[in-house]
Amino acid sequence: MYGTIARIRPKGGDTTALRALLDEWNQQRRPEVPGAHEGYLFVPDAPGPESPAQHAWYLRLREQLGADPDWMDGTFTPA
Repeated sequence: MYGTIARIRPKGGDTTALRALLDEWNQQRRPEVPGAHEGYLFVPDAPGPESPAQHAWYLRLREQLGADPDWMDGTFTPA
């Protein structure tokens, strides 16, 4: 499967206008784009509590990577 992930930041943090634009794309453009199936808007969580067990697992994961990952936890909602 082919896909695209774009990391974007709406002006002022308000996603209202962005959601409207994505809705427009879904209604007007997506039907004309071969292979386009779904779009999601990912809204990250506020920083949460620390977990020692999760951190220990992460240290093991990090040993396998060439660089630190870029983590964001949040909710995927249909765009």
